[in-house]
Amino acid sequence: MFNLTKQYFVMYPLRYINMDELLITDLTQQKNLLLATVQHPLSIHYPPSVSYRKYFLKSLISQIEKKCDEVLDDLYTEYTTLLSKEDSGLCFKSYFLAALFLAEWVSEKRDLFGDKHVLELGSGLGLTGITVCRQCHPSRFTFSDCHIRVLSLLKQNIARNISTATCSNTEPHSPSLNTANSDLDEAYEESQKRKQPEAKIGDSSFSSEDCHMKKLNEAEPWCEKIIDNVCIFTNVDCSQTEVWQLNWEIARDSTILRLSSDVDVILAADVVYDESIIPPLVRILSIILHGGNKREAYVASTIRNKKTRDSFIGALELASVSWEVLSTSAKMIFYYDRSVPVEMIKLTADDKGH
Repeated sequence: MFNLTKQYFVMYPLRYINMDELLITDLTQQKNLLLATVQHPLSIHYPPSVSYRKYFLKSLISQIEKKCDEVLDDLYTEYTTLLSKEDSGLCFKSYFLAALFLAEWVSEKRDLFGDKHVLELGSGLGLTGITVCRQCHPSRFTFSDCHIRVLSLLKQNIARNISTATCSNTEPHSPSLNTANSDLDEAYEESQKRKQPEAKIGDSSFSSEDCHMKKLNEAEPWCEKIIDNVCIFTNVDCSQTEVWQLNWEIARDSTILRLSSDVDVILAADVVYDESIIPPLVRILSIILHGGNKREAYVASTIRNKKTRDSFIGALELASVSWEVLSTSAKMIFYYDRSVPVEMIKLTADDKGH
């Protein structure tokens, strides 16, 4: 039952869930199964997408009808209630595979991050960063992203999962992240109305205007201070964590050097998604890696397009950044499609070529 609960919350593809193994021979067991998934308190507050819940309940009811003489009324009630509902947007209804992969990997590499200042580029929902904070106990962790509403949701997830207790190196717990926030649904709808070019990331679409500082300054009360074009927020429950609103394209070299002066390690997951983003990304990586001794970066990427991957490697070499593909085998913590290849690359400064 516990495994099914985990699969449900990450919206694990139903084709990979073996419902034949479920013990559902009477109404009590059916009710327990419902309480462990659709009626779980977390599902009520932070539900998976409507479409996933519909499909999940439909498959579950079908399986029960084959095995049992009677189906729990609550199952039909939950399903029929969802029939009249639709998802309001596509924004961040699930995690990117590389973020799940990286979160598993860092959990087994605690020595790389303990007592270090870790900077994450493209934090998104914050899964990887929250995992590092709770499992590895860095001296400081900096989340960063560009899109305003993603940052707002990221801030909520940090506040929910990183408290004074977790800052004090108490025993780790599993993070609980909000993936279906109404603000993000609004962000999706707004981006569809704009005429500016959009940066598309997986199933999410945001206008380039989402990264403009003028909008952030006017509308985001959580922005505590601005250094050049970088907005900074510090978690009130844990001063060792902060969030940067970082636009790779407009951030000045001097600003990046100043803000990253004590960074030890860089993390990034699924940031190499389009060739157009490679030059500013590599610029940021190069500035930070060459800005201090023995700094390292770890970049996890799903291999969607070999040409994009090769362009990234070529840009790294031109920027005098050494790269090494790591062989990885992390313990399975999350449920996701493991047939999709994920590559982990370690980056360091190549001072000989710089």
